[in-house]
Amino acid sequence: MDLIQRGAEAEQLLANPLLKAAFEGVRQKLLDRIEETAIGDIDTQHELVLCLQTIKNIRRYMENWIRDGQLEAERASSNSAWQKLQKRIGVKT
Repeated sequence: MDLIQRGAEAEQLLANPLLKAAFEGVRQKLLDRIEETAIGDIDTQHELVLCLQTIKNIRRYMENWIRDGQLEAERASSNSAWQKLQKRIGVKT
């Protein structure tokens, strides 16, 4: 899978209402559990925060894929336009 395709698929996934609801639902459940955890239960609090950070990192990773795909698409478009111009004016590469 190339960068452009991966970025497009990541964008579709992040725009999917079911996936959005899943991310938000899991996030909210974790926050609820953090609020319910006893003040002295540092280990459980730590584990729950790590889970929250993991969800955030998954989303961020997918957003990076989207950005990478967009940049690659722009680069490909620029290269194509440059090649067409070179051909038009008779520059040999």
